[in-house]
Amino acid sequence: MNYINTIKTKVAESELLLDQAVNNKKEQFANSSDLEKSIEAAILDALTAHTTMSKQALSDPLLRFRLKNSCSVLLSFMRR
Repeated sequence: MNYINTIKTKVAESELLLDQAVNNKKEQFANSSDLEKSIEAAILDALTAHTTMSKQALSDPLLRFRLKNSCSVLLSFMRR
């Protein structure tokens, strides 16, 4: 779900798309080539960010330890 929100937030930053959303019918906007391009760009940005974070986590034992602790705490709350 966070991934989808990341993409939606990035796409919503486009003034051009906001203008198109307001001034076009839903079907016209859904077929916008600008919308498609913006979604693709947001996916690539997310991929880059996630790749960078993953590389950092793989190369840093302290970061992995902190992630493990965070996951452990989260899972313990979920079991309650």
